Amino acid sequence: MGADHMQIPAILEQEGFRLLAYHDLSGRPAFKLATQVTGSRRYLYTGSFWHSGWSVLDVTEPTAPELRAYVPGPDDTWTLQVQVADGTMITSLEAPAEGWGIPPGRPFEEGALVWDVASEPAEPRLLGRYRSGGRGTHRNFYNGGPFAILAANPEGFVGNIPIVVDVSDPSHPREVSRWWWPGQHVAGGEVPEHDAYLHGPAYVHGTRAYLGYGRVGMVVLDVSDVRDLRLVARVDFGDLGSKLGCHSAVPLGDRGLVVANSEAILENRGDPLNYAFVVEEKGDTYRVISLLPVPVPNEGLGYSSYFDKGGRFGPH
Repeated sequence: MGADHMQIPAILEQEGFRLLAYHDLSGRPAFKLATQVTGSRRYLYTGSFWHSGWSVLDVTEPTAPELRAYVPGPDDTWTLQVQVADGTMITSLEAPAEGWGIPPGRPFEEGALVWDVASEPAEPRLLGRYRSGGRGTHRNFYNGGPFAILAANPEGFVGNIPIVVDVSDPSHPREVSRWWWPGQHVAGGEVPEHDAYLHGPAYVHGTRAYLGYGRVGMVVLDVSDVRDLRLVARVDFGDLGSKLGCHSAVPLGDRGLVVANSEAILENRGDPLNYAFVVEEKGDTYRVISLLPVPVPNEGLGYSSYFDKGGRFGPH
């Protein structure tokens, strides 16, 4: 791997993993990732963080990833999230947060784009667009089939809400339902209790969707009828000092367990140590049964806690 873009950075620690390869993506760092297997080829699709657009890599040979394409996105717009299933790619469009490389106040694009990645996996072809209004969509869920659940911030709402979109006709995606926590719909006269709500995505397993709903905690919805989302349960963790609250709630298959975590936001001990809980699911009852332990760095690194290393430390 003599090419400059393949030079593996120095590794300070590793345990249970072996780094196979590295690619610098021509200087456009990746954020969220999605994979697709087509015939004998394996493809990796990435959203970008500091740039607006998406990268496509052929990772069939994992020790030698090949950058096949970069698809530019709209100016001054975050393109963080990418989901791929059934030969369809869904990508987010969102107003960038202040302080992340894009000057505030510039025009941006919002919503989600639907792409064909079945015909030519390395050459995404734009099919349609869903317009959410407001600030756009942040973390979206799509695992195939006719429906996607978007974490959207439409006009008139505080924070993100789950919106179900029918993508069966990818050239004309359309909203079929939405749900929100009481207090979010300020345009309807509601008064918000918090300033951080759904982060997303909504992880779907069976007939339930599990949502990291910010300061509300973990929310479980019945999605057996996607046109009529219904609340099953809420698990309130308290804020525990977290700026964001619950970031993700990920069900562990059929084990009756959900891992819920907050997100480290501030650097250099700017916020308290964030949490990752294991929640037990029995019917419609949910309870916290454990807290994941905090990892400890190896000796000789100059710090005895990752919290003292600098930068961010904690789950995301």
